[in-house]
Amino acid sequence: MWPAGFTAAAWGNCSEPEHAIDVELNNFLAAAEEAARAAGSLIVESWQKSKEIRYKSAIDLVTTVDRQAEERIVHILRREFPNHSFLAEEQTAVVGSQSDYRWIIDPLDGTTNFAHAYPQFCVSVALEQQGEVILGVVHDPIRDETFKATKRRGAFLNGTPVRTSRVTELDKALLATGFPYDRRERADFYLGFFKAFMVRCQGTRRNGSAALDLCYLACGPHRWVLGVKTASMGYRRRVPHCARSGREPHRLRRKRILYLGRRDSGI
Repeated sequence: MWPAGFTAAAWGNCSEPEHAIDVELNNFLAAAEEAARAAGSLIVESWQKSKEIRYKSAIDLVTTVDRQAEERIVHILRREFPNHSFLAEEQTAVVGSQSDYRWIIDPLDGTTNFAHAYPQFCVSVALEQQGEVILGVVHDPIRDETFKATKRRGAFLNGTPVRTSRVTELDKALLATGFPYDRRERADFYLGFFKAFMVRCQGTRRNGSAALDLCYLACGPHRWVLGVKTASMGYRRRVPHCARSGREPHRLRRKRILYLGRRDSGI
């Protein structure tokens, strides 16, 4: 499976080392998409049915489908790359003999939405090489939308290249955000930042899936994504889609707040 825009002529111009790298990257990408879609099929079968739910904390939950989807992803990736390392959201942490490569997996991003049968969730899979993310796949099984990004090749939605919004003024921008799991204890702190942006932008959205928020940023609907206390694992597996389509991460105030946008944002 070749990425959109990849032509035989372009392939012919590759040097031998580049040729080998492209083949390897294509293999990684094909396996990642296969795994994400396999998990997505399981999720779609279950999302409107009753669910077995376990609470990690008062507002942080996990379902049996999270774990089953993770097992399905890891099985497919380990079948193809048995020596790679794995770090997954629920329970998988494997250090492989070829430890330069590590798969970072969220089998169900937006679990709370899924538990309530709210159709905004996805599967997120990324691969890092020596600590640098080289590809990411986010699959929305409800809409059958697959976002893919690879190093040096850009970002795609269902095979079509994506571009970020051309809006440059905050008061004309649509923003997306979310709140962390300690929001009950620190509500005033987080709402202070939310209010500061809310009164300056055209609209804000809180959809409950950080991966999809960042993919929509890459595609143009969102102008900025404001994240509070963004976890490193989530950040690593999602930001490639934005970076490959023209967005950069920035930090505000003691590194507690992350937003993604152009450096000409004026914030």
